[in-house]
Amino acid sequence: MKKYFLIVCLLASVSVVFAQKQHGYVKTRGRLSANGTAIQGTMLSGATITFRGNNSAVSGTNGAFAFAVTNNTYCITNVRKNGYQLYDRDLLGKIHKYTSNDLLIVMDIPDKVLADRLELEKKIRRTLRKQLQEKEEKIEALKEQQKISEEQYRKQLQELYTSQENNEKLISEMADRYSTFDFDQIDDFYRRVNFFIENGELTRADSLLGTRGDICSQVRNIIQQGSNLHDAEERLNKAKNVHLMDVEEASLRCLSYYESMKLQCQYDSAAYYLRLYTELDSTDVIRLVNLGDFEDEFLDDGYGFRYYEKALYLANKMYDIQSVEVGICNNRMGEWHSKVLYKTAFEAESYLEKALNNLTAAYGENHREVARCYYNFGQMYISLSRGIFHDDNDYNNIVDSAKCYLNKAMMVYTNLYGENSIEMASCHLKLYELTSDDKYRNNALRIYQSINDGENKGLGDFYYQVGLEFYGNRNIYTPSIHGYFFANQSEYDDSTAIIKQIENYEMAIVYLQNARSVYEKNLSEKYPKCEEIDFIVVQIEHEIELFKKALKTGNPIETLFQIWNDR
Repeated sequence: MKKYFLIVCLLASVSVVFAQKQHGYVKTRGRLSANGTAIQGTMLSGATITFRGNNSAVSGTNGAFAFAVTNNTYCITNVRKNGYQLYDRDLLGKIHKYTSNDLLIVMDIPDKVLADRLELEKKIRRTLRKQLQEKEEKIEALKEQQKISEEQYRKQLQELYTSQENNEKLISEMADRYSTFDFDQIDDFYRRVNFFIENGELTRADSLLGTRGDICSQVRNIIQQGSNLHDAEERLNKAKNVHLMDVEEASLRCLSYYESMKLQCQYDSAAYYLRLYTELDSTDVIRLVNLGDFEDEFLDDGYGFRYYEKALYLANKMYDIQSVEVGICNNRMGEWHSKVLYKTAFEAESYLEKALNNLTAAYGENHREVARCYYNFGQMYISLSRGIFHDDNDYNNIVDSAKCYLNKAMMVYTNLYGENSIEMASCHLKLYELTSDDKYRNNALRIYQSINDGENKGLGDFYYQVGLEFYGNRNIYTPSIHGYFFANQSEYDDSTAIIKQIENYEMAIVYLQNARSVYEKNLSEKYPKCEEIDFIVVQIEHEIELFKKALKTGNPIETLFQIWNDR
């Protein structure tokens, strides 16, 4: 809603060269009660709004403030009030135009936002589990009624469980959005829609949204309206207001459909509505970035990079080179290059350096985009560490750089979300991937166990990943003895290395079985990774027997080579 408010401001502003008074007010965000009714935010006095040039204004008892605008533009550099935090950071560092409409600034108490976020995470997890159970029951019913074949039954279950892979990212994203959203800025209709979505009543949300007609037709009509606005000056001025209101309403519907589809793990449909939303303003850089984020995270269809490229191209044309928009686009381009291939990691550095300069200048250090940039730097150096080095110093420098940036990311995430967040767990796992230091593994485990009392799929993914680390992180369909022989021959000087490998295998089994237990509890014993774990464990147990057999001989190394040759 803030974005559309700013768009209206831009269109309604009248160019003047003399100083004018821009009015506005500061408030806390509106919330939804347990029964879905609106709890209005309160006006905040004593908030200091600082502008470029070190000018400032302070909100009064009713939250109102005003400041002089020269040459029709202004730039807000900071908003502060003791005990409160500004969550609409996109307000900062951007050039705004004077408007006769009030400028709205929303702040809130961090502890209250964090409590809302945790409560939302619980609700969303319950919804996802309920959705999974209902879909499983439908598939089982179809099988029992002999309406689908055994092959169709297995395929539908496979597709169902595959759709659950990114639940923790989904939970974090939705909780972050709804815990900072100002419900005062939408009407009762969309408050009800959001209430239904938050509480897992997705059918009611879809039904309510459907009362406003076909969204696809509406979007197409709006786009047509936009092209017809050029017909006549008088018609143009009248149509613009209609168009903007239609875009706002259609955008809200698209986003509501999008959230509903995500919660049902219907990612193709969610992408469809998000693309419609983006089509409503194809020059909106942030919409393109958000679409790229979704495509990259949930569909992995390669389209994410395409949207990032387009967003960066537009940002460089529309905004100053030091703008937040350019910074965010460079951050995404750097992120993509840092994690795809070793060779592309070299290209990531230039993007990330530009991004970090822009983002820290606009936001300061304590912002999620800045933390994401630090994380991407760490990821880039981890990718570089997988290359070939002729100098140990070069390798050590790269490892040190990765640690440095990941630690910086963790400092910011701690300030934003506390010690126990999915983001913090991801950083610890990256450090474990880099160093194999057990303290990072243990930290990640502690965090996952603390989230919702350990009742989350992320804990299962953690056990699974660590189990594969102990196993050697090999392709599970490649005999590990072969890989170990030729990668680590020097370790087979005596039986000590073999004993150590057996110990690692045994730890791998423990972690993989723990993963299976979590998956069964949170998803189902039919979850594909359960079967995969069973396969891996059988293979590991077989290899343990081979290693133990080799130890009983006079020359265990020769025995292992013979075992391999006999295969």
